[in-house]
Amino acid sequence: MANVTLISARDASSHQVVCERLPEGTVRVRLEDRELELWVHWDTPTWGWARNLQTGEVHAVGCVIQEDEVYLWLDGGTYRFTRQSPQAKRRQGGAAGGPASGDVKAPMPGAILKVLVSEGETVEANTPLVLMESMKMEMSLTAPIAGVVSAVACSPGQMVEMNMVLIQLRQEGADGSENA
Repeated sequence: MANVTLISARDASSHQVVCERLPEGTVRVRLEDRELELWVHWDTPTWGWARNLQTGEVHAVGCVIQEDEVYLWLDGGTYRFTRQSPQAKRRQGGAAGGPASGDVKAPMPGAILKVLVSEGETVEANTPLVLMESMKMEMSLTAPIAGVVSAVACSPGQMVEMNMVLIQLRQEGADGSENA
């Protein structure tokens, strides 16, 4: 059984998720006060199909977990979360709201469609920085922190590998000074 807290990259909302494997490819997922039973079939290690056993609805799904980042694709929509597992909390010194890295990495191999920022530009957390395509899915990679773009390491049309650093941000202090 997996029990994690996911923090939405869009609005910083927190979601408690409990997943339990059941026989014959089914999974019970508890999301806050909702419980779903799903039959999941993976065509590849990251892409597949999920059937809601209560309603019969079928959904295309994709999931990539990269360190403490979770990327979920559901019926064409892209959702990014930070996973707050016990290991993540220990790496942050026990604090759920510890300092975030300013590196924006490719969550999977793909092609850069568009770079939306330039070096020296100031951005807010969750600002779209790069549009990327992978496995015919377009995704927007956003700023994990507020800060200044210190490096742009990709360009439109470039093929990138998983975990390649695409953008680096420097966090600004409350007094306007920059933190490395």
